[in-house]
Amino acid sequence: MNLIFSPNHVLLCNACYPASSALASAGPDYSPNSQELSRLTYYASNHPSKLHKLGSELERRVKIHCRKAPNGNVRARSSLLITLNIFRALATECKRDLSLLSPTLISSLQLTLSSLPADLEVTAKAAGVFTAWTTYTNGQLIGADSNMTANYQSILKVFASLSALETKNNVRDEETANRTRLLGFTVLASALNSEALYNDTAQYRMQITTAIKPILLTILHTSIPLLETQSASVKEQPMQSYLSQFRSRPAIERRAASIHLHVDGEKGPSVSDVANASLQALYSLLQHANGAHLGYVTQAGLDCLDSLNGWEQAEACCWFTNKLVDWSQYQYRYAVPTRLVEQLLSIQDITTTKPQHLTLAAMIARVFSSPTPLVNVSTSDVASNLSSLLLRRVTVDPHSALPHALVECIASLGGHVYYSDQIQDLATQLISCINGMESQPSSTSGARSDAIVLQLKALVGLMQAAQRGANAPVETSSKAADGHIQTDQPTVRHADRSRVSPDTWLDTLSLLFDGDQHVRSNYVTALLYYLSKEIPNAQDVKSLVDRPSSPTGQNGNDAVNSSNVREGDSSRKLLNNIHGRIFILISSGISATGPAAEDSQSADGTSETLDVPPGVPQLSILPATPTEDSPAGSTVFPDPAVARPARSRKVSTHGHHRPAEHRSRPVPSASPTPTDFSHIIAVLVTIFEQLPMSGLTTGVPMLSNLHQLAERASEPMKSALNEILVHSWLAIGKSWECIQLTQMAERALSSSSSQLPSIPHESGIFPTKPSELSPPDFPEHVEPFAGVDHDQVMIALSANTRIQRALGLDKHGVARMFSRSWTAESALNDATCAVLNVDNSSDDVSPLLKITPALMYIENLSLQSLARSSRGVGVNDLREALEGRGSMSNPALAKAPSIISTLDRASSIVGSDVIGPRSSPAASRSRSKRSNHMGTGGEVRDVLNKLGIGKQQQQGSNNLLKASFPAVQKTASS
Repeated sequence: MNLIFSPNHVLLCNACYPASSALASAGPDYSPNSQELSRLTYYASNHPSKLHKLGSELERRVKIHCRKAPNGNVRARSSLLITLNIFRALATECKRDLSLLSPTLISSLQLTLSSLPADLEVTAKAAGVFTAWTTYTNGQLIGADSNMTANYQSILKVFASLSALETKNNVRDEETANRTRLLGFTVLASALNSEALYNDTAQYRMQITTAIKPILLTILHTSIPLLETQSASVKEQPMQSYLSQFRSRPAIERRAASIHLHVDGEKGPSVSDVANASLQALYSLLQHANGAHLGYVTQAGLDCLDSLNGWEQAEACCWFTNKLVDWSQYQYRYAVPTRLVEQLLSIQDITTTKPQHLTLAAMIARVFSSPTPLVNVSTSDVASNLSSLLLRRVTVDPHSALPHALVECIASLGGHVYYSDQIQDLATQLISCINGMESQPSSTSGARSDAIVLQLKALVGLMQAAQRGANAPVETSSKAADGHIQTDQPTVRHADRSRVSPDTWLDTLSLLFDGDQHVRSNYVTALLYYLSKEIPNAQDVKSLVDRPSSPTGQNGNDAVNSSNVREGDSSRKLLNNIHGRIFILISSGISATGPAAEDSQSADGTSETLDVPPGVPQLSILPATPTEDSPAGSTVFPDPAVARPARSRKVSTHGHHRPAEHRSRPVPSASPTPTDFSHIIAVLVTIFEQLPMSGLTTGVPMLSNLHQLAERASEPMKSALNEILVHSWLAIGKSWECIQLTQMAERALSSSSSQLPSIPHESGIFPTKPSELSPPDFPEHVEPFAGVDHDQVMIALSANTRIQRALGLDKHGVARMFSRSWTAESALNDATCAVLNVDNSSDDVSPLLKITPALMYIENLSLQSLARSSRGVGVNDLREALEGRGSMSNPALAKAPSIISTLDRASSIVGSDVIGPRSSPAASRSRSKRSNHMGTGGEVRDVLNKLGIGKQQQQGSNNLLKASFPAVQKTASS
């Protein structure tokens, strides 16, 4: 070969190779001549423009060697290995201008791997060159140079296939497979930590799809205990030195990894080593992924599970998902559950439930059940999507396990509370969904009942998860020196979340009247959990008794108000509604089993009554008002929920969510069964134990009416009612330490045998099947159940000093309060009117704008915007007031509907049995008359006062203006 006319770079390359006779014995290092290699690298680093020529020359040699080496040419194979070492030296020493060498280097590696795929030594040498390139490259040619990008993807797929190499049965093959897989994962880890991964989004997705498959395959083929052990070591121990330098140092200061094959004769790598290498690659990938990248990683993992048929290994899939969340950066973790929910929704139309459905649901539940904190997750959207999917799957495949798995998913959302009202908002969302299903007609398939029951389970599970997660240990995050988010030691989370309000729970009480026994039984379970665990402001008898006594001379109503049991108290509203519905439910059973007692309308058409035995208070219906849309002769009851704007309701009325109940009295869809009576006992006992004060003041009048109802009922119903009464009196006696009442109730229980089914009521434990709900009807002949003397009960309660101190009343005052008139409708009306009579007397609201709450139901009007308007008062306002157009210019000041009260005028829909002070009719008339005479003058005076003209001169004030209109002096009569 004539070397005289050869270029300098060719001469330098030729000098790096040993003599031809020494090539066969160049192993095992296959190192170039060190002195000549130093000259070559020095030349290349000082003449960057020659890098492309050097790369082309080396690539030409690689092509020649790759053509001869597969045929058994030992010298060609040795020359190929030496050439790869020269490429590595150039990449390491010329890192500043590596982009000039990259196309030929990547092309040479692709040709080498495709020519000698089974030669592990050549593959290891190529892996070392590729690792050096990924360490120092800036990745700008990936996606820009199509040929280089294709070669790069091809190389990555080769090493990914090596990482996923299957092990054989014999030990030797297993060692070889583990070596190969370990080599592949080392290269994948360097690629996942390279700048080449992040230069182009499209190429990022392709690289992740290639790299995630062997990682996921290793997880699927490794036991969970081993994965847990290796993951702990991966997270606790620092990454390998060459991985830890990624992005933390400039490229010139990084150090590429040295890859060496395992020495024969030594113990080969184990499965644990391979698992550790795969988890190292996954951990390093997740540590540098942002939100979009994490979404791609999750989607790539889900796609690989399809190709690997890994959905049947639910536990391994859940473990993988859990690590995706745990190892990713704190602020981007939301991408994982979001992508999982999207994937589950994408296959919702598949009629048959497949392992993919169940595994995805389990993965979602695992993410939200994990103590790992999540941020930026839209829990409302997740709950809405999962609830819609739940209803759909109940209809499509009601007998599958997917609906129950979706219940777990929804319930697990309660474990992550991000703002105080989150559980309240989620519960409102689920209750709205329940109300929508409740209005649907019952079908033979039972889809409606199943859907309601499953939503109830999700609602209870949501509250349970929130309670468990209130003090659960979680990790906190901080910003490291390199700018990345890192997790710190676990701390205890004290979630300051608000509980589900009784106003919200009111919307579920209509399920007590549901026609399906299974729905009623499951709802009672949910109600018992709410009353015992969730309802806020639980009262303690000792704190109530230890309060200072109220002044003597108070009547029963004022004492109750001073005892913080006002008509606006949300717990009291809920209990009033429960007691009223229980009484109506029992009354319907007596009407069905006793004498004919059908509803009839009174002569004046204003109320309806239920024909019950003498001495029992009549069940009157709210007065109805006809509307323009109602037929002639029909009546429509005012429904405040209908007139409200389309927004999230924070309060509710007494069950005003079913269309049938908007215009009629709540009527049970079916007669109560013995099971319902057992549930009634459980509900009443829970009320008297958990809410002793509100339960006492709202429940005792109902129990008194229930006693009168039992006196004229048939024997089976009378025994059942006596059993309800005895258990209720016993609970009251124990809560208030009323020994006399407790002894009477215990004697009655010991002397009689129960005729009702014994149903265990565990907190949050739902009945399994409808067939396990006991007999559907009462037997014709039963043994009488001994009750207690009602008069003695009232005497014992009135004489109890703890009750007197809690209520601030004497013995006679307690007796008067418990003997007040009570009807089921008055209890329901109390719940309704308490919502409508909103207190608008806050200091930041102008007296002129204490307008009726009914106006708040008009679209685009809000009390806040009217009360806090920043618009000033000017001459135009005075002109309009003088001309009488003040009320017309502001629709909010127009005349309010007469059905709602304004200022100190009593509402016309408030029943006579509601506790609280009232205005006399004469006073209302006098105020109405006075307002008619002072209509325009009052507006003018108000405007002048706002302008500062009509204000009274303050004592010590320097204001020289005197009031043009003296204030009207209130007389004693007014």
